[in-house]
Amino acid sequence: MTNSSDDPILVDITQFESREGALEAVRRERGFDDAVMPAVAAAIEAMPGYTLALAFCLSAITRARGLYEGIVREIENDDPPAVFVLLRQFAETVAVVRYVADDLRYVEAYVRAERDWQPGELRRPSVQRLVHHMDKRYSTQFKFAYDELLELTHFGSTAVWNAHAIVDEVERKTIWSIAPYSRPDRT
Repeated sequence: MTNSSDDPILVDITQFESREGALEAVRRERGFDDAVMPAVAAAIEAMPGYTLALAFCLSAITRARGLYEGIVREIENDDPPAVFVLLRQFAETVAVVRYVADDLRYVEAYVRAERDWQPGELRRPSVQRLVHHMDKRYSTQFKFAYDELLELTHFGSTAVWNAHAIVDEVERKTIWSIAPYSRPDRT
C-alpha cells in the first residue's frame, strides 16, 4: 500500500479464502434495504411530502441497488466486461449522489430532461467535475479507480489485455478466450 495520492492503494483480498468466499461476502438478499430504509423513513418523517429531493434520492437508491445486483450477478457469471461497465455506472451514481447531497440546488438539474433546461439554469456537472469532487472531499483514490474503469469500458489497453492471461512467464505463453471468463491469475 502506498501513501501518495498519485499511486493506487491496493486492495487486500487475503481475508477471503476463496472466490466463493468473496462472492458470499458481497451477496445481499435485498440489496441495501437494511442500511437505506431506516434513513429514508427518517427523512420522510422529518420532511413529510413528496419533494424533488426525495424523488431524486429514491431513484438513486433504486439505481444503485439494480447496478449492485447486476455487478454481483455478472461476477457470478464470470463476465468481467459486464462487471466493469456496471461498476463504472455504480461509481458515477455514487459521485452524483454525493455531489447533489453537498449542493441540493443540483436536484433540479437531474430531475428535468436536458431538453427542458432554460438559459441560466444550473446544468448537471461533467463526469470530470464529479470525479474531482469525490477525490477532493471523499477519497484520494476515486479518480484512479474511475480512470481504470474507463480504460476497461472504453476499450483501452486494460480492456485489450483483460481477455488474455499469461500461463508461462518463462516461455511467454498466454491463453485467450472468446467468451468472458474469470481470468486464472485474478481468481
